[in-house]
Amino acid sequence: MSEGRPVAPGVRPTDLRLVPAALVAWLGAVLLVALPAAHVAAVAGLALAVGIVAGFRGRAPRAARGPTSAPPPRSSRHASLRGHTVLVPLALAAVATSAAGQLALREAGPLDGLVADRAVVTLEGVVRSEPAPLTAREGHRVVLAVRAVAGRGLAGGAAARVLVLGDGEWAKARYGERVRATVRLGPTEPGEDVVALAHGVGPPTVVAAAGPVDRTVTALREGLLDVTAGLAPD
Repeated sequence: MSEGRPVAPGVRPTDLRLVPAALVAWLGAVLLVALPAAHVAAVAGLALAVGIVAGFRGRAPRAARGPTSAPPPRSSRHASLRGHTVLVPLALAAVATSAAGQLALREAGPLDGLVADRAVVTLEGVVRSEPAPLTAREGHRVVLAVRAVAGRGLAGGAAARVLVLGDGEWAKARYGERVRATVRLGPTEPGEDVVALAHGVGPPTVVAAAGPVDRTVTALREGLLDVTAGLAPD
């Protein structure tokens, strides 16, 4: 609320003090995921340093005004602006730190390099979506949370999701199953929720059945689809 502007009795002014920090955090979450983890970590460190410096600079030095003298009067607008110089970079630092950790986890292991090389690899992971039919050709698409990858003489763990584009055999995949499959990797656009497109070379092999929680979720979902099958789309 600006100074000198009266407020009607009983009317509470809208508090917009957190809007700048929220906007910066939202923009950071959108833009930073398209950068490498090291760059995002640098942004987090810089934003944190700016917030800390702004916080210390905002403290009035007691030695300059004496131990008992009152602090100089400040307008609410000035105090709000000073608060933003601390809160905004700290909000960005929090978002960037979280994004850097997630990106570092996704980039760990050999998967990232194999995607860049468009290599044919063997993936092992957990099915994290129901099979959905492709629109451009026959087949199905499935999101796979990759746990291990092997190809071109490299092997290692992984913690990223890929979108598998496979033939009709992938329609049999069940949510929560751990499967192994041979695929050809391809890159995706920066910022996508999957790190690669995986074009299936062969059918998936079930390594382990879905756990009890995933089986329950699948049963509930299939029951809901059966109950609503006769309803209109809208």
